[in-house]
Amino acid sequence: MQLPKTSGLVVWLLPAPDQARLLTKFISNLSEKYNTIPFVSHITLSSIPDIPSKKIIEMTDQLSRQLRPLKVDLGDVECRSYPYQKVIQSIEDEVILSAFCNKVNQTFGGEFCKEGDFHLSLLYGNQKCEEIDLGKIRSELPIANKLHVQSIAVIDLNFTPDNWKIIFERSL
Repeated sequence: MQLPKTSGLVVWLLPAPDQARLLTKFISNLSEKYNTIPFVSHITLSSIPDIPSKKIIEMTDQLSRQLRPLKVDLGDVECRSYPYQKVIQSIEDEVILSAFCNKVNQTFGGEFCKEGDFHLSLLYGNQKCEEIDLGKIRSELPIANKLHVQSIAVIDLNFTPDNWKIIFERSL
């Protein structure tokens, strides 16, 4: 499966370990079924300014001390038309994540955070939506209603999802 290459650093929110294990298995199974690359389950929160990664890690560490674990309501599963985020599960608690974004923007000194459309990524690929069985995906989801967000991480999006690296992670 050929996916477009990415680059840069981003901030992700990561699920609690028990949910992360379930989602990792689920994403791996989806990736195998649809011949795509598996990845770490996450909610993308923000891009990051172009400053040295050591400084980014220090700033994210400070940010993590201002945030607390949270539970967010999960919405419906959707198929998207752009290649990377093919199947997602929407996040209903945009207000909570917007508050996190305010802290991210304050920490990094600019408008870097997403302004909405927060979601849990489930499948990256180039398939057409009509080739994906959303009903089956919905019925097999390991987490139905609430996602427990427990960590914040800085990710190096170098190349494709199989090469993405967590360069810093801290529990909230």
